[in-house]
Amino acid sequence: MASRAVSVFYGSQTGCAESIAQRIYDEALEKQLDAELHPLNEFQKSKVETRDGHFVVIVCSTTGNGDPPDNCGKFWRYVKRRTQPEDMLAKLRYTVLGLGDTNYDKFCFMGKSIEKRMRELGAQSFYEFVSDIKESTANGGNSLTTEKTPSTSTTVNTPYILDNLISYEKMFGPLDTPTEVPEDLPRLQHSLLSVHFLGDEERQKPIHTSTTDEDDKEISSTNPFMASLIGAEYLTAPHAERKVLRLDIDVSGSGIQYVPGDSIGIKCPNRTEDVDALLARLGVSGDEVFSAEPVAATNGRAAKRKNTSIHFPTPCSVRDVFLHYVDILSSPKKAAVRALATYCTDEEERARMLLLSSKTGADKYTEFITEQHLNFAEILHFFPSCKPPLDHLLTLIPQLMPRYYSIATSPLVDPTRLSVAFTVVEYAVGEHGLRRRGLCTNWLNKICQPLIGASVAASITIKIPIFLRGTQDFHLPENSQSPMVLIGPGTGVAPFMGFLQHRYYEAKDASVTRGDAYLFFGCRRQSEDWLFKEQMQEYASNGALRQLFIAFSRDQDEKHYVQHDLRDNVELVADILLGSDGYVFVCGDGMAMAKDVHAALVGILTERAGLSQEDAELKLRELGTQHRYVRDIW
Repeated sequence: MASRAVSVFYGSQTGCAESIAQRIYDEALEKQLDAELHPLNEFQKSKVETRDGHFVVIVCSTTGNGDPPDNCGKFWRYVKRRTQPEDMLAKLRYTVLGLGDTNYDKFCFMGKSIEKRMRELGAQSFYEFVSDIKESTANGGNSLTTEKTPSTSTTVNTPYILDNLISYEKMFGPLDTPTEVPEDLPRLQHSLLSVHFLGDEERQKPIHTSTTDEDDKEISSTNPFMASLIGAEYLTAPHAERKVLRLDIDVSGSGIQYVPGDSIGIKCPNRTEDVDALLARLGVSGDEVFSAEPVAATNGRAAKRKNTSIHFPTPCSVRDVFLHYVDILSSPKKAAVRALATYCTDEEERARMLLLSSKTGADKYTEFITEQHLNFAEILHFFPSCKPPLDHLLTLIPQLMPRYYSIATSPLVDPTRLSVAFTVVEYAVGEHGLRRRGLCTNWLNKICQPLIGASVAASITIKIPIFLRGTQDFHLPENSQSPMVLIGPGTGVAPFMGFLQHRYYEAKDASVTRGDAYLFFGCRRQSEDWLFKEQMQEYASNGALRQLFIAFSRDQDEKHYVQHDLRDNVELVADILLGSDGYVFVCGDGMAMAKDVHAALVGILTERAGLSQEDAELKLRELGTQHRYVRDIW
């Protein structure tokens, strides 16, 4: 008899792959399959490779330029060991769904790599590999971005925001048929948790403070290092439209060893005010302590199964779970809205939520939730009769993810210190005057205020949870003589400051010969947001930079960007692109800048080398495969 057991694994950075895996898992349960759901890092622990004929479904995104998500890294290191036997996975039948961003040359790279490695280790595919689903479409209509961008999962809630949001009634008016239930609803997502509130005696037992295994002492996203902030400085003028902040961080005692091009992850909490408002809305005391167990819902009955992961410690207080572990400010996907509707006691509110979650109500979902960046807390505010229990709410709200920032320094200066730079995010939403603020950047901006001014910095102790995140390709060339073009407008220049600092200190060794480096930087105005101005000028004068190109987009009538400077220097850029050892690095905004820069490079190759546009694209793809055209875009 064919096996009816299936394990669904996910590697997810933003929560999209996890959401899709969740839906596959739910459907497997509905079809009476013996299903499990795990992050890929639990692959080895699950011992699925020992189960004959077992089915494995893997949903994995790609982060950075071909890097595994945080909850996939351990799995990937495990399966790609050269010492693994060729038949290690021979008992398994598998399929892989890869998610990715077409801005990157390595589109769905991790999904493709996992699929290839599964075959190499003897597993048999039962369904052809799928890699043509973009993360922006896999999110049920919500566009997804990385942690470095202002997205729905980075925004904070304030009374001002609630006052400026448009309610369903104001936006669409009353329903024509308030109690009519649409037929095209998404599958109902059941609760995957069983929550037990602890009594006074049970609460005397120690509460866990970490979700890591006891033997896992390595600094990671689940076991961060509490690093001290030792300096902070605004890199923009006081009158600048956008603030850019540099933070100096002490990592002594962490064991963190970084190289230029790496980034750090920072685990920020939700705002206390937002947590308090949500607790009041739910009518739950934040001091209550609960334990949680994974469950699977089958035929409407919950059966205890230790086959799904919990991304918060247990036992845990209600306040802590909402403060540190779940993203209460993320926008609910349609499946979550569908599930929340079941807890509305008001029939009209229930009908509205069901319509929002249906295909029929897709336009209303986009206008009401997506365009306003409406989050879980705000949804509950607008539907006051919706009172979901804690277990189901914690199933629906995604994990609060760390935010990543490129390191802007070199360990050659001081291996125990590093710096990052970022925009303090604030941006407009919709057409009603609503502005959102980034969660992590505004938190960091707030807590570092005592450090703005060297006279008081020594007396202040501020710690933040961090961990290192390496990258596969975004590093200085191994051959220091290789010429480089560095393209980084705005805060995209941050990793290149680490590159140049490293080159400068390496050059103090007389035996090191440097190739030429050219930096193309762009900002709005010379007097407003020329980041790292003094350092750039110093590197241009001491030889770390052969030449510095600056595009000020707003200092003249006609806007001027980095891609224009690239086109103005066709010969220089083409020589590096066409040379046998040249490198081009791009860092920054992937929505417009990266595409415009890529188009400029294609144009340079067609003009200088006489290539057709198709051949120029192939040339850049070839350079990407050789790790000589490398992009870190978000």
